[in-house]
Amino acid sequence: MYKYYFDGVGDMFFAVMFVAVLGAFGALIGYFIDKINNKTRKQVAVTIDNSVQINNEKNEVYYYGFGGWLYIFAAGLVYQFLFNLKIAYDNYLITKTDNYYSYTTIGSESYNSLWETAIWFEIIAASIIVVLVALIAYFCIKQSKKFRTMAILFISVSLFFQCIDLFLMLSIQNGYSEDIFGPSKYDNLYKSTVYAIVWIPYLLLSKRVKNTFIK
Repeated sequence: MYKYYFDGVGDMFFAVMFVAVLGAFGALIGYFIDKINNKTRKQVAVTIDNSVQINNEKNEVYYYGFGGWLYIFAAGLVYQFLFNLKIAYDNYLITKTDNYYSYTTIGSESYNSLWETAIWFEIIAASIIVVLVALIAYFCIKQSKKFRTMAILFISVSLFFQCIDLFLMLSIQNGYSEDIFGPSKYDNLYKSTVYAIVWIPYLLLSKRVKNTFIK
């Protein structure tokens, strides 16, 4: 459908629209989950004498617990974990093939001094992402304050890795007359940029995140 209606408008437009649709869908899911679980409550304060007082009379909405957009964020983390695990494994397998030696052996027709660096960078970067996602999941289960810090670190590191990856691809491309990577070489950087634009402000400003991850 995208190809039929929006062919030629560019992958950046598609990425923005895709994230916007996902965000709206996640907000809708979160709204109904909050209604079902009755997450609306009055804020309270405990006094020295172990008595409880109503701390406000505005009956404000109090967002707490795992819900709302966090479901979409969690789904993305699961995808990132599996996707990067596969990237690390696939690139490791490449190092065992004849093509790898062809790309990294001086004098070979396909040789480029950056191929070895690029392949091992993919392995190391993907492995780091897998570890970061596992740490985020741990801090999420513990409802730790470190959840937000680790999540923002993960997003920032992912964006940084995509910048390095694109730089390596462009540097390798300079050694060949034909376009060996194609226009898709920019896609991952676009997606990571939109991902950061959406989720970093959410993690910093969300009342649910602030009220849930407090330990």
